[in-house]
Amino acid sequence: MPQAADAVAAGTVECLHTAAFYYVGKDPAWAFGSCIAFGMNFRQMNAWWFEGGGEKLFNGFIRPQGGRYMISGNTGPQTGGGWWRKEIKSMEDVKGLKMRIPRPVMDGFYKACVPMYAELSAGNANFKRLYDSRSAFQKEAVSWMRFTENTFDDFMAQTPRG
Repeated sequence: MPQAADAVAAGTVECLHTAAFYYVGKDPAWAFGSCIAFGMNFRQMNAWWFEGGGEKLFNGFIRPQGGRYMISGNTGPQTGGGWWRKEIKSMEDVKGLKMRIPRPVMDGFYKACVPMYAELSAGNANFKRLYDSRSAFQKEAVSWMRFTENTFDDFMAQTPRG
């Protein structure tokens, strides 16, 4: 898959539609075109991208590699998964299932990410520039996002559909 970005840069193909995190082997900073562990959800990511300078910073990183990046769909961090007694084939199969991730497990994963991000920032100016921007945006906006998103998500979770 990383060859596809090289093909765009070389002019072999005109366009590529993919998730940027597939290219972290080229440079870890590619992850900021999609998502990083313990990063923002899709609404927060879009806010940073369009209003917090993320698009300009990321394209500043991509441009010297011969490309221009545009968000085209955004799922946010992928946190689902699990082992189930029966195959999940439809949303109907998900009804009534419960999944628990203990807080100590999440704390452990988070604590492992912090030094990894610090190490990547120390050795990669592109990663540092993008990580610092995203982190500052998330910190500044987190209170507003918690209020608005939790209110909206709670409303949607409690609203009957039919």
